[in-house]
Amino acid sequence: MKKNVKTPNYCKIVLIFICFGVSLGITWFTLICQPQYKSIVADNGVLYLINVVLQNSWKKICIIVLVIAMVNFCVLYCFLFKSKVLLDYIYKYRYVIALLILVIGTALELSGSSIAEWQKFIGGSENGTIFGTSRIMRSDDIFVWTPFAFSQYYGGNDAFSSVSHIIRGTSTNVSIVYGVPSFSLATIFRPMYWGYLILDPAKGLSYMWIFRQLLMLLGTFELAMIITKKDKWLSFAASVLISYSSIVQWWFNTSQQADVITFGCCIVVCFYYFFLTTKLWKKILYAIGLYITVGGYILIFYPASQIPIGFIIIVLSVFLLVDDKEKITFSAKNDVPLIIITVCALAGCIGYIIYSSWDVIVTTLNTSYPGQRVSCGGGEISVLFRYPELIWDTINGLDNPYSIAANVTFFDFFPLGILLAIYIWIKKKDKLLAALLIVQSIFLVYLVFGVPEWVATITMLGKSSTNAIVWGIGFVNIWLFIRSISVYDKVSIKTNILISFLFTIIISGLCWKYFKEYMFLGYGIIVSALLLFGSTYWALVNKTSVISKKLFIIYCCVICLFSGFLVNPIQKGIKEITNNSLIQAIDEINSEDEGLWLVESEAFPVNNAPLLAGAATINSTNTYPDLERWKMFDSENSSYDVYNRYAHIMVELTDQKTSFELLGNDSFKIKLCYKDIRKLGVKYLLTNRIYEDEIDGIKMLMQQSGYTIYEIAY
Repeated sequence: MKKNVKTPNYCKIVLIFICFGVSLGITWFTLICQPQYKSIVADNGVLYLINVVLQNSWKKICIIVLVIAMVNFCVLYCFLFKSKVLLDYIYKYRYVIALLILVIGTALELSGSSIAEWQKFIGGSENGTIFGTSRIMRSDDIFVWTPFAFSQYYGGNDAFSSVSHIIRGTSTNVSIVYGVPSFSLATIFRPMYWGYLILDPAKGLSYMWIFRQLLMLLGTFELAMIITKKDKWLSFAASVLISYSSIVQWWFNTSQQADVITFGCCIVVCFYYFFLTTKLWKKILYAIGLYITVGGYILIFYPASQIPIGFIIIVLSVFLLVDDKEKITFSAKNDVPLIIITVCALAGCIGYIIYSSWDVIVTTLNTSYPGQRVSCGGGEISVLFRYPELIWDTINGLDNPYSIAANVTFFDFFPLGILLAIYIWIKKKDKLLAALLIVQSIFLVYLVFGVPEWVATITMLGKSSTNAIVWGIGFVNIWLFIRSISVYDKVSIKTNILISFLFTIIISGLCWKYFKEYMFLGYGIIVSALLLFGSTYWALVNKTSVISKKLFIIYCCVICLFSGFLVNPIQKGIKEITNNSLIQAIDEINSEDEGLWLVESEAFPVNNAPLLAGAATINSTNTYPDLERWKMFDSENSSYDVYNRYAHIMVELTDQKTSFELLGNDSFKIKLCYKDIRKLGVKYLLTNRIYEDEIDGIKMLMQQSGYTIYEIAY
């Protein structure tokens, strides 16, 4: 009988000091390495910055550092040496703990929203950001989806209707394209929106953020437990690597990205356990889970991400069952009726939703953007080697924040997972790894070399894009890596060190070659390489001891802390909106006498500001075009391709003939003649310009935050 090997006391002492050092280092790093401090560090070094911080408020800073460091130390120490009982308890009651986090977090109105960014455009001094940095790059979330969601609270009896008369200033279907909370059949399949229907906007926003994060953590964890054959440590690592990956967190509150992965994982988990459980009540629960998650996945309505992740869902669903075929329990008496009821209910609901929204779907599919596109891929390879640099994206403070998130990915250990999977398949003929390798090969060919248009059409990858395929590649890489190391045979320490060293040198070198401008000063690549080496080594030796698994998890957590967790701030409430003088002014005017609003501004997102007060706005972001409205000024359809798109619409009033100008794939400007403004039925004009007699019958109502509100008489 093999005896358990205890960790020597001297090793524990060393690890204790390492724990405290790591805790202290992480604490200082998160406190001082923020974007606003980069120039100080670049000019004078980190030590100078520490000196400046300490001179300004050394007592406060020291207390914060010591308290947080001690908390981190206690967590790390318990995790390494006293964790069995605690972690078993957390695992057993994980859903109860998740529910408590959801309730408490929602009550406190905590979220990861960057809603504070609105103040850069509409003024204000409120600041609900209690930790981290709000991100302008989160524009789709804070400047489009959030105003859409908040506008649903208005409209009297039509509040939370599936057809909004506030967005676009006309009847707008909000249940299918860029779906928002509504009392409609579609919301059944979007459980993260349920909080909005019964809570105020601040708590609804909080509920959505926390629920979405918890569902992703639990969904990826449960899927990893199946893939790794109940290895809790590796499953936790996989859950962290996915849920707090850079690519997920930068695009977290857009359903087209994060929800695709969450629903996908939940689909596989529910499908797998439906056929393995023997208890009828559990089968019913899994059937309900499938009903909601499959419906939710379909209604995301973003093929670019749905198609590659869909391939992965199918492979995992089929081959995980094949892998455990001897455990399948199927009862024709119970299972067949349950399957029929679930499929019919799902088909009926989705069919009704699609039928009732068919005109919107057809309009969207026939737009110039995003409807009409066939992508054949090709020409991308460098992005596959970016992941060692991802830890610097949250703190490097580049002038163009959009460049940071444009090509983010998972920290996926590419191509080590592929190489290990090939090695293990040769030795053990693992069917799941073989199937994932085939899918990965298709994705890589599409990304690097491209495919003929007919192949792109047949495989449906033509509706995807290289950026979306990166999601799929990273997702597969993590499962290949986690599955491989869960069945990886023990090899000598020297071999593991050699593999880790060579892998780190090659990947770090390629990362430096392609992405050195993203690195935090000169030493960034050294830190990245050390983290890559450590995480790779402890992953390869994870079977030697529980300590090895824990150290691998610690490395994963440190990586994801900087590459993912610090992406979004911790925000309390929405006072930046509710206490804003401009929003209050719009609300006051619109509450007394409702009417259509038009926003004249030089740039997005001010065109969506009135939505925050429930004011119907013609040129708010049009998720699909109002063709009849714009054809009034384009009788010859000469600008049809300009306005036939999903678009942020800028307005410039002029004395010239009304015309359209394309600004980008998702934006255009209408140069609207003063005489045509009444053709749109505009009652209120929000503008950053001053008018006197240019527009007949115009009356100034008030000025706030650099903007003027006018009323237009008829």
